Amino acid sequence: MSDAPLTMPAYTMKIDRYEEAIENFRRFDSRNSLAKNPILFVGSSSIVFWETSQPFPEFLIINRGFGGASLPEIIHYCGDVIKKHRHLYSLLYCDIDVERGRSPDVAVNAFKDLINKVKDDLPETQISLLSMKPTLIDDFLGKEGRKNKIITNEKWLAYCNDEENLHDVEITNPMLNPDGRLRSDIFISDCMHQNALGYTLSDPVIRRKNANLTK
Repeated sequence: MSDAPLTMPAYTMKIDRYEEAIENFRRFDSRNSLAKNPILFVGSSSIVFWETSQPFPEFLIINRGFGGASLPEIIHYCGDVIKKHRHLYSLLYCDIDVERGRSPDVAVNAFKDLINKVKDDLPETQISLLSMKPTLIDDFLGKEGRKNKIITNEKWLAYCNDEENLHDVEITNPMLNPDGRLRSDIFISDCMHQNALGYTLSDPVIRRKNANLTK
């Protein structure tokens, strides 16, 4: 793996900084039979913290969230975390690029690159893009952070509507109070990641989508 840094607006990182986590996936996969037609959860820390097997006992789940992965990192490790699993349904979530200052267009184009990479080898796979969630610290992460998430979600919806086997999953509305304000009781102490209650708001949405796509 190259040690060349990947430079993006607002931050610089090594593209293989999560190599240890990916190697752990490789070891696990080499010692176990790969499940047939699993539902694959892939993305950044919001996927890592999601206890995905517990709320969906009726589905065979594989969680391949790692670190605070950005879209370029997920693309870089696509073969390890997505393509090796011959699956019918994927859920993708990644908000770190917009939270770190990348524009909605850059984030959406990166998602398109990832989708195209998956479709090259797995053209029949159903892929759902989970909307970027608001957090209590969006305004502290960068100028217009919340606004850029909303714009990105709108662009994702338009993109999904034009693509076969691609679906937009809206998970943000249940996170709001009736007056439209973001609930504060659904986050852990960092005010960014959801607690167990927060995930229970998304679980029914995911279950309905899974049931529709895996019939």
